Amino acid sequence: MLWLSIMFGAGCAAYFSLSSEPATIVFIISGLLFAGSAAVMWQRRNLLGERTLYAVLFTMFFLSGFLFSAARTHMIEPNRLSRALDRVMVEGWVVETSRSATGRERLLIQIHAISGMSPDELPSQV
Repeated sequence: MLWLSIMFGAGCAAYFSLSSEPATIVFIISGLLFAGSAAVMWQRRNLLGERTLYAVLFTMFFLSGFLFSAARTHMIEPNRLSRALDRVMVEGWVVETSRSATGRERLLIQIHAISGMSPDELPSQV
């Protein structure tokens, strides 16, 4: 049963290793697979062989880790900009610098103020 927690963690790792947020259909399919696996476990638990039983359990825990990570990410989602901004004055502190895939420098800024925006509309970082 130790492997079940490993499969849960693998599902979490699979979600966070994605380069972008998956489409909604991925979550729907994952949820349906989880529900199908649970139904198989409930209806056929006495008829399944040991290997099949473990495969279904591993699938369920992997999918639950994936779906849990997605749900948690969406629950703690930070403020986003409500509209596109053309040219604004941004005040804040540089938290991190990095390079994009094309080699351009990127700055992560902890926001103090953005011209034309109220404090409750501000994202925490840009």
